[in-house]
Amino acid sequence: MSNSNHPQLKLAMVLKAHQLSKQSDSVITVKDVHACVLKKWKHESPRRFHQAIFDVFDCSLNDVIQAVIKDSIKTAIKAPLSDYEDVIGGSK
Repeated sequence: MSNSNHPQLKLAMVLKAHQLSKQSDSVITVKDVHACVLKKWKHESPRRFHQAIFDVFDCSLNDVIQAVIKDSIKTAIKAPLSDYEDVIGGSK
């Protein structure tokens, strides 16, 4: 089961994102849940469809936030330092 674009799997991610958004004060997107699931599947993808659905619903708010933070750090590392002049102070 390597296709994360399956309609029923997408629906499960939408439902999980909605559930996590209701549990927290934050807005959790489907993209955030998808990143969390891909992190779980990095080393071993599920062999059966029901395992994939279980992995989606097994994601906790903590898991999703950790995946989002990790993605943000990767993005920030690739960005030029000039993108952060307003935060660290620049020559302007």
